[in-house]
Amino acid sequence: MWLQAKKTLMHGAHLPVEPIKEKPRLQDLLEAIEFGNHKSATKDNPKLLSIFGKEVEKDWQLTLPISALQHLPGAVVGPVGIVSQDSIDAFGHRLPKDRPIHDQSVSFGSGQLLNNRVIGDKLTQCRYGFALLRYLHKIAALRAIYPAARILLSKFDFKSAYRRVHFRAESALQSCITTRGLGEIDLAPISLRTTFGGSPCPSLFSEISETVTDLTNAIIRCSEYDPASLASHYSHLLGSAKVEPDDVPLAAARSLMVDPEADEFGTADVFLDDIFSAIPQLDGDSPGDRGAQAALLALDVLGRPLLPDGGESLPRDEVLAIDKAIAEGTPAERLIVLGWMINTRRLLISLSPRQIHLMDGRHQRLPALQGAPRQATDPGDNGWPTPARCQHYRPGKPFPWPSSKHSNTRRQVQGYPSFLRGDKGPGTLEGLPCCRPHRHRPEPSDNSRAEQHPSDRRL
Repeated sequence: MWLQAKKTLMHGAHLPVEPIKEKPRLQDLLEAIEFGNHKSATKDNPKLLSIFGKEVEKDWQLTLPISALQHLPGAVVGPVGIVSQDSIDAFGHRLPKDRPIHDQSVSFGSGQLLNNRVIGDKLTQCRYGFALLRYLHKIAALRAIYPAARILLSKFDFKSAYRRVHFRAESALQSCITTRGLGEIDLAPISLRTTFGGSPCPSLFSEISETVTDLTNAIIRCSEYDPASLASHYSHLLGSAKVEPDDVPLAAARSLMVDPEADEFGTADVFLDDIFSAIPQLDGDSPGDRGAQAALLALDVLGRPLLPDGGESLPRDEVLAIDKAIAEGTPAERLIVLGWMINTRRLLISLSPRQIHLMDGRHQRLPALQGAPRQATDPGDNGWPTPARCQHYRPGKPFPWPSSKHSNTRRQVQGYPSFLRGDKGPGTLEGLPCCRPHRHRPEPSDNSRAEQHPSDRRL
């Protein structure tokens, strides 16, 4: 993994795509320029132009006159949209966040959209789809080995993750956008960093984040590593461990059907740009410092500290999301990871309050969405693609979590474990021997998207 990550860091990320003939490429280029951008972008154009301005300042985009596009060899244009997401501050409070999305799956006259021309066999296989399942098995195994030890969790995020990876020139030219319909002047920004919308980009970034995670696990296990003498410059962000009261009993774990190879050093895993660790607190150990500090040190190695007093030639962000690290990095027995509240003392997993709110709102919409299937054409359109036959969530039945397969990235994301209960409370990690991914489903027929299983339609 490191050799590929080193190649990307040294020479830039490469989009492995089948070539397109010059005539249909030029026709698609003119159609894309004429089309402009999605409605979610044009209805909030001041915000999007402000985001673009910051990306130009950071050298993430190179802006040219729109007339120059026809003279750039291999240039491909895709529309942009805005999706509403959220982040957290240093106190864990949710903050609204808008993210521009580069739609590289839109089809113009030739039908040869960029994401369909990706050569999947030339991409590194992503493994983050099973990250949560691996993490839960490791926690249960650690408790089985150390029944009287606390298991402390930490989580860290890359700051501006995809924007950490720069494109090679030929790949950047295939990731052009326009400001048509966004302002008085029509410009053509070229994305110099990996995009939110290119199907190879999860694989390209995973090469980086998985390398950092491998390094984290190696540092944790290094006998010469002492967090006190070799600390990250982020180490001051960590507070005292957040532990449950001693009168809360430590739940016992059952034996597992698989051996996750747990040991006294614990584990670190990654889901794209989220690195999370689970470390047993053994006698004499500082509470979780080793695992949390190892992840921060690995991020230091990748990103290096910024030069002081404006010494950087361009504006640069810290490689670590500082506010999220303050809120989620301090070792704790309870932590929200990938939307799930994990309690290692009681071996419980439950939806976070926000996820419960979001799921409840979507559940209420399901009856009204039955009928003819609908495909959202705009990344900013939050409507759900809905099959004719909806599968309703019922109390006592695990919710049909998304199970999707993206051949371009050679990634398969399995459903979450079926031991999660939806009746009266959270699921239990004690039942891990009974957990299993959703059953394999055959590829859908070409007759109608409505024939697909609901979870294959991202319900």
